[in-house]
Amino acid sequence: MESIVSCRHCSSHEVHTVTNEDSIITHECTECEKQWYECVSCRPTVLGGDPRKRYRFDVWKEVKRHKYAHHKVDSPHNKNNRHQPIEEEQVPTDDDQFYICGGTFRGTIDDSNLYDEQMISLVDRFWDTLHMNCQSADLTDLPNAKYYSFYSNQQRRLGAACLINRSQNGVDITAALIPPREVLMHLRIAELVILLPKTQKFKLAHIFEDIESITKYRENQATGGAHHSSSCSYINDIRPPVLSFPPTTEVMRRTIIEGEHAILPNIPFVPVQQLENNHSYSSLIDIVKDLIATGNELDVTGLFHNPNKNSAVSSIGQTRRAQTIYQQSKLLNNGMVLTIYITLWSDDFEPNSVKQNKNSIWVLTCTISPPKHRTHTSKNTYIIAMGPKNACHDVVWHRLQQDLMILSSSLSGENRPSFYHCKLKKNIHIHADIHCILQDSPERRSCNYVSAGNGKYTALWGRSMDLLSIAEVVPSCQKCLFNRKIGKQSEKCSKCLDWELILPNELMQFPAPKDYPDDETLTNGKLNPSTITYASLCAAAAKSHNHIVSEKWKPKHAKAFLSVAGWNGQAKDNIVQHAVNALKWKEAIDNRETNKAAFVLMQQCFNADQSHFKRWPMPSIMRGALQLDLFVEVPMHILFLNNVRNSVLLIIAWLKLSKKFTPFLKDSQGKLEQIQSLALSFCKALPFGKGTLGGYVSENHMVFARVGKWFFASI
Repeated sequence: MESIVSCRHCSSHEVHTVTNEDSIITHECTECEKQWYECVSCRPTVLGGDPRKRYRFDVWKEVKRHKYAHHKVDSPHNKNNRHQPIEEEQVPTDDDQFYICGGTFRGTIDDSNLYDEQMISLVDRFWDTLHMNCQSADLTDLPNAKYYSFYSNQQRRLGAACLINRSQNGVDITAALIPPREVLMHLRIAELVILLPKTQKFKLAHIFEDIESITKYRENQATGGAHHSSSCSYINDIRPPVLSFPPTTEVMRRTIIEGEHAILPNIPFVPVQQLENNHSYSSLIDIVKDLIATGNELDVTGLFHNPNKNSAVSSIGQTRRAQTIYQQSKLLNNGMVLTIYITLWSDDFEPNSVKQNKNSIWVLTCTISPPKHRTHTSKNTYIIAMGPKNACHDVVWHRLQQDLMILSSSLSGENRPSFYHCKLKKNIHIHADIHCILQDSPERRSCNYVSAGNGKYTALWGRSMDLLSIAEVVPSCQKCLFNRKIGKQSEKCSKCLDWELILPNELMQFPAPKDYPDDETLTNGKLNPSTITYASLCAAAAKSHNHIVSEKWKPKHAKAFLSVAGWNGQAKDNIVQHAVNALKWKEAIDNRETNKAAFVLMQQCFNADQSHFKRWPMPSIMRGALQLDLFVEVPMHILFLNNVRNSVLLIIAWLKLSKKFTPFLKDSQGKLEQIQSLALSFCKALPFGKGTLGGYVSENHMVFARVGKWFFASI
């Protein structure tokens, strides 16, 4: 039964419904993974019902209060039941399942409605083949041993129980006899002990010691001094394990924090490392190990995509870049590995505890092979690094490059790690590579040391050209425009570029800037556009350094050359300064006989730090597996921040020139406020005010893309 056909949070129609006891329905959205509940008895129908009575709830606690208030079901906070002992057959509530159970692994494709039977068969056959060719689980590797120990028991829904039993008794065999409520209690104790400071742990230990002594005293009083016999059931004559509260901080440390069988060291998780410039970093290898061990579903359908037969792309794994990753994996590893693709995303945000634009934080995340029906699932997304916004992030990119080199190498490569797989219960090998890197325009250019988008030669991402000088020939001429309208394939035109800015054309040549080296220009004194890559940037930096040291170029010539190559101002200054320092050191050596004082002074500077007298080292992001073309333009930014925002600004500029802006403000007053009051997630609106559009946030301009015609209809 499905009473709500769409999700309350994301409006998706992929909603899974389960009917519980007491006429309570649980809904779960497969897109955003949100849960909510509904009382069937109180839901208004066509035949009647009280429409004022609430019947939809977001959390289970509200459901319990509703059942107690309207259906006379005992509340867990009822005073008559507060001191009643918890029976063994009682199970934790749905809110407690996070502590005990966790997710389960689905061996095949989750939603068969999105795939045909042939694709499902191919995926199942792939996993069977991988299982036959992978090696047995190696439990000598500590991370794999943790994952195996936890998730092998977790498949029997005993992961948490074994973790608790091993921490106190050192064994797993009797974990099934521990009541779920007791497991939940000890997990909450462990969570509290981990978070508390040492002084508070002493107080907590004394409380546990008092509870245990008082409990034993009351049991003896109730049975006349005789020992209380356990009422717990037995399985195969095995007595259930006895769990106790940690009475001292030493026992807390041994059973929860630091012991061999302690809870915290045996929980499988991704470790966090501290790097330079106040950065925190989680290794990409550890992240992949955690994802594979947990058994979260991965997209492998791209392995069976044939671009020649079915050109339509319906998932990320079928894109051209993903197919390139699969082909590289086949060449390096003969297909005997699990191939995954990784999408990186980075941005900065402001914590709630600080003022605006103060102490902003930079974060880098990765999403690994999400399945087709859960492209935005958080289960396949991890945080790689965090740090201050304005700090240099080269140390993070350097570590990321090292991890990528290992994950994308061949099986014969040294230090190639193996990964424990929850479903296969074996160690498998992984081939991973970057699918794309998503950033906003300022961060993307700053990260790659490329000039800003308002630069003269870098207005178009990935290309070096002067768009302003050729702006007149970029649009289609009358002939090319007519050919486009009738769908005719336009040929190379001698009058216009017909919006083509990639293929070579003499019309795209632009004048060289002032001080540009004459030997680098064409015979007509102009320059051809070029594609900006890491190789071209490094080559331009090396040529500038060598020509300054050899005195072929002056610093101003090198800066003009580097500007056209695409380097930003900070990088240009560093490249030129290092070259000038090297030239001065060379001159000091050549003239040391005639000017000893200058040589001694330069020698002291050289000995203090020799790196300043060598070629400026290329940034870490340019030395490794990453390429500049992986940093793609984000469609959301192009659509809302470029097209929509600029269109609105053009309309506002026209209104001001036409002296109609003030009447328009009076007519439009309150329009966007009406939409804002509806609190629509797909159409967030801000007051128009005096024509200010807010900051560079895509959601601020989404409203004009949806209701722009209605808003500007009065003009």
